[in-house]
Amino acid sequence: NRDQNLFDSRKRIKAATAPETEPKLNAFQKKIVQVNEALLAIYTGQHDVARRIFDKMVQKTEDIDDTIPLAKVSLLMKEKKLPEAAELLE
Repeated sequence: NRDQNLFDSRKRIKAATAPETEPKLNAFQKKIVQVNEALLAIYTGQHDVARRIFDKMVQKTEDIDDTIPLAKVSLLMKEKKLPEAAELLE
């Protein structure tokens, strides 16, 4: 079922990031969709894609809460960059 769940998640992310859907979402919803897209990329081993998504989010967002840094920690942990992850958590 793991492959099917990933496929379903990818379909949902694709639908949520479609150009016709974007105007219907508020800023918080857009951020959550982007974070979920990055987390899915991490889970499927696409670390560069996740990093690009995070970098784009940081550039666009002035109000950064804990969501983006915590998701970045997930990426760093997956890449086994533990000192960087610990530094970000501090």
